Amino acid sequence: MHAPYLEVSRNLFTLFADDVRQEIGNKLTIVGVYQAQMLVPKFPLVLPKLAIVMSATTPHSEPFEEIIFEVLRDGTVIQEVNFDPEEIQVPVATDSEGQEELLQVQCIAVLGPLQFDGPCTLQTRLKTEEGYLRGATLQILQTPTRQTTH
Repeated sequence: MHAPYLEVSRNLFTLFADDVRQEIGNKLTIVGVYQAQMLVPKFPLVLPKLAIVMSATTPHSEPFEEIIFEVLRDGTVIQEVNFDPEEIQVPVATDSEGQEELLQVQCIAVLGPLQFDGPCTLQTRLKTEEGYLRGATLQILQTPTRQTTH
């Protein structure tokens, strides 16, 4: 007997990385994935490229009617990508009888060059007909300098 799955609601998953490449066979190679922080040696800084992979899921019974992926810097939208929901929603999970349970939409944004004059926070979100889904955040911080005592 299989354990029952928890009911899935809408979700937005985000990866921040140095680069992302489309490979043969519809695979992605994601290089240099950041966790919660990007530590840089000093500000100001020009980052040549930042790749952001966003993937949203929704129950099959509640397909997205509006899809706008957004990237924000300190609360201000710096990138917006609008999709036709009927063109990009694909089934990604089925139940034991083969009935579709989850739909997924994906957006890959490659930004750059990006100028950072000081510490900041990047955030992702997805605007839907029901409101916003919050994605991950990435803090851009200066690497702490060591204090030496004599």
